[in-house]
Amino acid sequence: MFGQPPDPDAKPVFDWLFSPKRDGSLVYGGKLAGELLRVGTVSRAIKALRQAGRAFLIPADDVKHESSCIKGQCVSNGAHVIALARASGARLLYSHDHALQQDFKNAKLVSQPRGKVYTAATHAKLLRHTNTCPRARRSPR
Repeated sequence: MFGQPPDPDAKPVFDWLFSPKRDGSLVYGGKLAGELLRVGTVSRAIKALRQAGRAFLIPADDVKHESSCIKGQCVSNGAHVIALARASGARLLYSHDHALQQDFKNAKLVSQPRGKVYTAATHAKLLRHTNTCPRARRSPR
């Protein structure tokens, strides 16, 4: 997604996150933060989003707690991603990992509201905030 230029399916997500006319935000934390920040282009993109108030680091202890709550319930090897969604309130996943998509849409793992999965540009209508996401909870400026 953070390639230049972004993949055509990722372009709406990229624009949602980086365009001043849009209000996208990204959460990262726990194991996923380590995975993302090891890649130079991704690390720079997250830094830019953080400086713009659009990236939110979720405390590792919060993610770890949620990981313990779902231990053994995921069919994917992405329990750390599910734990991050639960800890942060994020309800939109951009991934092509089918097992992770299944976990993210599982109401027993991600609920109130349920998780949604973005995989293609045709899913651009999903690029909005729920009342559980960090950006929606921020106080007005």
